[in-house]
Amino acid sequence: MLTTQPPGLPAGVPAQCGKALYAGGQEGLAEVWICGYTQEGSAFNALQRTPAEANTVKLQEGRRLALVKWNGTSREEVKALVVAIQKALRKSDH
Repeated sequence: MLTTQPPGLPAGVPAQCGKALYAGGQEGLAEVWICGYTQEGSAFNALQRTPAEANTVKLQEGRRLALVKWNGTSREEVKALVVAIQKALRKSDH
């Protein structure tokens, strides 16, 4: 995993983050950051303190925080991606 954190993530609580890019639709692109924290409370704190942005979904499962930002991707594609990420995070935190 990378040690770089996504823009907008609150400073002060260290996390290990990784980034992936997903292409969808004709010109759509989604940027997905997954950050792991040592404690579930730290992930929740980061979720609450990360500012809301247009075309961005924030979700937290256990000790993991995911940020999904998209551009030009359909709502259906984004929804499917977010559901898949949520399922994967639930499995990885057990």
